[in-house]
Amino acid sequence: MTTEIAPFKGEFAILGDGAQEYLDILEENTGSREIDLRSIPTYTFPGSGDDRWRWVDNGGETHRLDTIIGTVLGQRIARTLYRTKYTDGGIPPDCQSEDGTTGNPLVEEGTGLVLNTLTAPDGQDVVFGGACAACPLNQWESAYLVGREGNGKACREQRVLVVQQPNDPTPIRVRIPPTALMPWRAFGDTLAQSRLRLSESVIELGLEVPKGKSLAELRPTLLASLPKETSVALKALVPNAKRPQLAAPVEQEPEVEPF
Repeated sequence: MTTEIAPFKGEFAILGDGAQEYLDILEENTGSREIDLRSIPTYTFPGSGDDRWRWVDNGGETHRLDTIIGTVLGQRIARTLYRTKYTDGGIPPDCQSEDGTTGNPLVEEGTGLVLNTLTAPDGQDVVFGGACAACPLNQWESAYLVGREGNGKACREQRVLVVQQPNDPTPIRVRIPPTALMPWRAFGDTLAQSRLRLSESVIELGLEVPKGKSLAELRPTLLASLPKETSVALKALVPNAKRPQLAAPVEQEPEVEPF
C-alpha cells in the first residue's frame, strides 16, 4: 500500500545558507565539524500531570517543548535495570545495554564482580547481564522481580531517537519510554505500509494526558515527506545518528502507572 503525502515545504537550518557558518563555528569552538551526540539536548517524557517534553541542561535548568517536529535520523534500543526503585539522579543502573543486545552489569573495579545481585521472591538468585534476549529480567511479567506491579519487564526498554528539527541546526535526542513503545511501533508500521522511511518523513511527536489519567501518552503524526536528497544530506551531517544511546546520559523516566 502506498500513500501520497504532501512534500515538506520548508527548509532545514542545517542545510540552508548558514550551514557552512554553523559548521565553521562548531569546528572553531570544539575542534571538530562533527556534531557530538554526547552534548546535544535529550528530551524525555514529563512527570505526572504534564504534557510537555522536558530537558534538564547541565546547569540544572529545565526546558520544555509542547511538541517536537522534525525528521528521525536514527534510532536505537536502550535498556536500563534498577534493582530497587529509582530515587535520585546520578545513580548508575545495576545493568544497562547500549545496543539493546548485550547487558553490562555494574561491577566492582579491579575484580569484575557484579556489585548488586538480585534475589527473587522465592529465594532464587537471578543472574542478569550478557545476552539481553535470554535475560530473565528482559521477559514480560518480570517486573515483580524488582518490586514493581504490572505485566511489564523488570529491565526497562526505551527507544532513543536522534531528531533533526527544521529551525535548529543542532539535532536533539528524544527518549521514548516503555509505556510509549506500542504507539511508536504502531506508527512505524503504518509508515512502512505506506512505503515511507522515518528519515524521509517530517513527523510530529505530540504528548497528551488522557482524561482520567495522570501521565502523558505519545501521539506521533506524519506531517510531510522529504525528498531523498534532503534526507541523505541530513544524515551525512550526523553519521553517528544510529548510535544515539552511546552518548546519552543514563536517566530514569518518571514512575509509570501499572498496565
